[in-house]
Amino acid sequence: ANLSSPIWRVAIERGSEVHCPAIGADGTIYCLTDSVGLSAIYPTNGFPLWSRQFYGKATRLAVGSSAIFVGASAGMAYSVRPQDGKLNWLKRIGRGGFVTAPIVTANGYVYFQDSTDMLYCVRQTDGAVWWSCDCNSYLPGGGRSGNSPRPRKLGLFSYDPNPSITSTGNIIVVGQAALFC
Repeated sequence: ANLSSPIWRVAIERGSEVHCPAIGADGTIYCLTDSVGLSAIYPTNGFPLWSRQFYGKATRLAVGSSAIFVGASAGMAYSVRPQDGKLNWLKRIGRGGFVTAPIVTANGYVYFQDSTDMLYCVRQTDGAVWWSCDCNSYLPGGGRSGNSPRPRKLGLFSYDPNPSITSTGNIIVVGQAALFC
């Protein structure tokens, strides 16, 4: 009730940003840092339970019922056991790096959007790509204008917006040049 005094605090990584906190079903707090990677924190006292490093920088995570899913730079996707931080699987599935949070669904799939606006449907159990969609290919001219690279930011955001899923199962992707459904 007293907001002026924290219950606990923990320094996960000195001099680095801690981002993307998520809470598991048992209350465990998961977060990412620039070099430590993924950390699990015990909720009642802030005690670090485990940490896991990744190949490339991990920017966002999603917690499922039996795994934590993380996308990282260089197109690497990870499934991590929440109990101990051990890998279930890791796969290179993207053409670009993953900069948005994965979407975990109840039907056994997880969706990853890479920095080139490719959307990947991946089986949660083994990381196999079920299907992929090049969202930009649906734009006039395939979403490409000449050979000049397009900036990732739309100008409206200082961050990459996450994809979302509707109650009917449609996936909304905020891409470089358009909104896709």
